[in-house]
Amino acid sequence: MLLYADLHTHSRYARACSSNITIKAMRDQALKKGVNLLSAGDFTNKEWLNELKSNLIYEQEGFYKLSENDSIYFVYGTELATNFDDGGKQRAVHTVLLVSSYEIAEQIRDALIGKGDLENGRPELKISNEELLDIIFSIDANAIVIPAHIWTPYFGALGERSGFNSIEEAYGDKASKIFAIETGLSSDPLMNYYVSRLDRYTLLSNSDMHSLKNIGREANVFNIEPSFKALYAAIKSPIDKLIYTIEFYPEEGKYHYDGHRRCSYSVNPLETDDIICKICGKRLTYGVLHRVKDLSDRKDPNQRPSRIRYIHTVPLYQIISYVLRSSEYSKKVNELYDKLISTYGNEYKILLDVSIEQIASIDKEVAEAISNIRENKIKIDPGYDGVYGKLELLPYRAEGDRDSKSRSSSIKDKQRKLFDY
Repeated sequence: MLLYADLHTHSRYARACSSNITIKAMRDQALKKGVNLLSAGDFTNKEWLNELKSNLIYEQEGFYKLSENDSIYFVYGTELATNFDDGGKQRAVHTVLLVSSYEIAEQIRDALIGKGDLENGRPELKISNEELLDIIFSIDANAIVIPAHIWTPYFGALGERSGFNSIEEAYGDKASKIFAIETGLSSDPLMNYYVSRLDRYTLLSNSDMHSLKNIGREANVFNIEPSFKALYAAIKSPIDKLIYTIEFYPEEGKYHYDGHRRCSYSVNPLETDDIICKICGKRLTYGVLHRVKDLSDRKDPNQRPSRIRYIHTVPLYQIISYVLRSSEYSKKVNELYDKLISTYGNEYKILLDVSIEQIASIDKEVAEAISNIRENKIKIDPGYDGVYGKLELLPYRAEGDRDSKSRSSSIKDKQRKLFDY
């Protein structure tokens, strides 16, 4: 069975998340997206955990549903933030956790009481990563632990502000129990292939969604039976089980380049090592691409022994919003979105499988934009310092814009050459 899995989500109880997120609303949006396995994120929040207990019914081997007739599976999951002193250095790291039952989720939550603020959906814990994993694995030896968005500057295990240069440094002797990492929106698998110390880890991609429309903006496609045991095995040994990942264009991620949001200034770290802002004279926020460059030790990314297929795409709401020059929340965008979904089934089918001619029968410009995305014929002004990249899906609209950055196969070739040191 093909499971389209988004394993990093949030509830309305997490900071900076939509108040519209309920477990039923997550199910409904997942149906439109084409996702059929979701993490029921934030189980460490007591109110959300109670909501999950009241609504989810046990289906089979650690997977849950809202009803027996539903096609969407849920697994108990959460994101945990550690903030701790490490020999005089302050560390802050985010970690995704998946467990196989409500009972285990409740035990882990109870064990974390007094370790930090559990009221936020993503709890802030005043313990080290090793202490956290000690607690988790003492309760559940088969928990799935995934360092979250590992390259982001502030809370990624390998981000510039964390101060760690490897997963082993970040998690100490407990790193041997970690077998997957989350690449995050600002990097894709190719970028990670340049770092040989990541070869032992399965590369996963998830949405880290803070609003319903972002469910499945990144995802993992597994060919497994629907059970926690099968998911665990597939993440640990992905060959022939993890078929491909669905990716943001990393240039669109909001920490891809070095830059300063308040100065509207960014630089390409593959073209300069200068990290001083030309506007204010202060240090730029160090981007993901720069950090990957620093830790890269390969000339050829194909030297990575295990490489899973991946596909770049753009969420359908975003495409329609771009074409209609209107907010994603506008009535006309939602009407066209619903028309496409009702005609062709779900968003992934439209983005990846439905013919361009079929899509054009409903809207020609949406079809052209999707065609350009499938062929990497779009332009992106890369994101930086909390600012998402700006996409031109119909590049003729941006003709004469000298500041737009062309996204094509040459970008990948450029990365291969510029990581060649």
